[in-house]
Amino acid sequence: MFIIPQTFFTGYQIDPAYLAEVPNGQTSIFLHNSAKQLQTSIICGLVTVEKSQYEIRSYAFPNILQIKSIPFRVSNDEKYKRIEFFAERQHFFIAQNRLILICCDVRRSITMYSDQKVESIVYIGNWPPLPQAIWKIMLQAKQLENDCCVLGCCRIDDLGVQNDIVYYKPNNKSEVSCKECNEGFYIFK
Repeated sequence: MFIIPQTFFTGYQIDPAYLAEVPNGQTSIFLHNSAKQLQTSIICGLVTVEKSQYEIRSYAFPNILQIKSIPFRVSNDEKYKRIEFFAERQHFFIAQNRLILICCDVRRSITMYSDQKVESIVYIGNWPPLPQAIWKIMLQAKQLENDCCVLGCCRIDDLGVQNDIVYYKPNNKSEVSCKECNEGFYIFK
């Protein structure tokens, strides 16, 4: 399985009209064909437009299933409004459905949306370079909050492409870094 960071192919911009494509557009077709050719699954987030509404949706390929599970900014809670980076709510539609527990927004609480205990959560993101430490802390907090495995995959969008994959396993405080292997993994067991 390949997990590609949110908006990996386009980078994140606050002008969704510039980046958006229809749900089964060129990028979706490319990812579908790549997943079939590699005989694997590919999960990623794409900026889509439907009925003049823009969303960042997650998809699983080769089946082209929409898997966005946690609606982006569905809550009116002031706490979440304050940590919005680029006034996204003025540009992106608030999705209303969720199908599988894969999330594009580490700032959201999983327990707020799910009455079932989850075994693992995958977060995919695209953050600016400065709050990366915050992103990693939030992933650790999500692991503690939900007592489950948490995987985060984030593209650091700073004109250069840097990718960071962080993995936290429950019930262990030690960090094993595989940076020496140039794989970019942080493992908490």
